[in-house]
Amino acid sequence: MASKINKGEILAKFFDDGEYTALFADGAVSAACGYAAGQQAYAVYQNGEAVTVKDVEKNIKVLEMAAQTGCPVVTFYNSVGAKLAEGLDVLTASAKLNAQIAKVSGVIPQVAVVLGVCGGTSALSAANADVCIMAEGAELFFTAPFTSAAKGDKVADAGSAAAAAKAGVASIVAADAAEAAEKAAHIVGLLPANNLTGPAIFEFEQPTAALAAGAEPAKAAAAVVDKDSTVELYAGFGKSVYTAFATVGGNAVGVVATGKNLCHNCVAKIARFVRLCDAFSVPVVTVVDTEGFVPSVSDDIAGGIREAARLAATYADATTAKITVYTGSAIGAAAVAFGNADLRIAWPGAAKLFHSSAAGRRKRCPQAFSCRMSRPTISAPAA
Repeated sequence: MASKINKGEILAKFFDDGEYTALFADGAVSAACGYAAGQQAYAVYQNGEAVTVKDVEKNIKVLEMAAQTGCPVVTFYNSVGAKLAEGLDVLTASAKLNAQIAKVSGVIPQVAVVLGVCGGTSALSAANADVCIMAEGAELFFTAPFTSAAKGDKVADAGSAAAAAKAGVASIVAADAAEAAEKAAHIVGLLPANNLTGPAIFEFEQPTAALAAGAEPAKAAAAVVDKDSTVELYAGFGKSVYTAFATVGGNAVGVVATGKNLCHNCVAKIARFVRLCDAFSVPVVTVVDTEGFVPSVSDDIAGGIREAARLAATYADATTAKITVYTGSAIGAAAVAFGNADLRIAWPGAAKLFHSSAAGRRKRCPQAFSCRMSRPTISAPAA
């Protein structure tokens, strides 16, 4: 994989007009700065070789500079691992790198782009990014698939982009390295440069789809955002819900649309996405039409209750603008979890229910909205 990736071509796809300034040109890791989608950004690039302590220190230095200047960082991963001759020193350096990643998390956007092999400590760093993009054919793992298979733990597509998407690690899967670089630039353009600035304003077209109860999550989301503006994240994980960056009236937003039943993966997916939006003050629009959390003891044991509690806390804690649009049912604990919003809009026929058995006798809920209005009803939180 590494031999097929051309650094110049990838950076040209990422930076506007293919123009950038090299910062560190030698070694297994290099870096550059320039503009991506009109936004000043830094890029760190691995060329496929084993990384040394000095290479890791370059990455740390770029993160420090980016935090000081308030610019996003995009790291292109492709390395066979750490240079064994450097022993524990390279592990110590990797620990410092992950500490720096955590330190600037929520301060500047971090995007990981996996183009080749990304294993061990590199996989840890990539998974810690705000958005992780993988090219088809790239590999991401803790344990090399051939090592696991030799021990009898053989899994189809282990280490692949498809497996990473299914596990909720890869946010986006691109067809190839060039497309992955372009998608990274698009994400950089959508997000604010840092946690103190606002997002850019984009040209837009009004949505052509109509919002309706019972619509599939992706179609429900498309009906409330600008036409063709969505960039879906985690499509391969928690498939009963839809999460995406998009624009509304040209302004960047995060959009969430629920499915009929919410498993622990679906709930974890929403909570992680909302936390990302909140970190950079990106407004969140949530379209709710759900029968609630999966009624399953097995799902509860797998983390359903834990993740649902985290979801409720995430919406309650988030200080970014939150709008919830009820298009159908909002039942039981799910109604509570999604209830914390600055503005709540009810579509005709929408209903909050205490339990699924109450579906036949839909009632108006206190401080919520009417289910029998001919037009949407709006409710704001009490002062």
